[in-house]
Amino acid sequence: MPNAISVTDNTYVVAADGVHAKTFRVTVRDQEVSLHAVAEMEPQNLLSQGPSGVRPPEQSSEQKDEATFAKQLGNLLNAKVVAGDIDALVLMADPQTLGQLRGVISAETKRCVVAEVDKRVTDEPLEVLTRRFEAK
Repeated sequence: MPNAISVTDNTYVVAADGVHAKTFRVTVRDQEVSLHAVAEMEPQNLLSQGPSGVRPPEQSSEQKDEATFAKQLGNLLNAKVVAGDIDALVLMADPQTLGQLRGVISAETKRCVVAEVDKRVTDEPLEVLTRRFEAK
């Protein structure tokens, strides 16, 4: 695939939008890349948590919920990096969610990011998503 993302074995891949995230691990065998589903995530406790940072007053409740979810996802990624579970990370999300994630992930997590894709790919079948990658 043109413009394929170069990845190594065990890279952590996140495909997210404002209300859903899927995570995968990359396996590279004989220069062939495969993705293996790790988990799916949806917003939790939206009434008791809020987004990070200052939000404009005209922001809709849906936008606040999406920002809160990005914060929850970012916090999860930060914890996985600190725990040593993530060394290389690919972030794939719609532009708004990707921007919100950038504002939440720590400097340590940012150092693990090997690629970003500012496109919603959460509905792509696994075989289509896998074709976006090539072995490094």
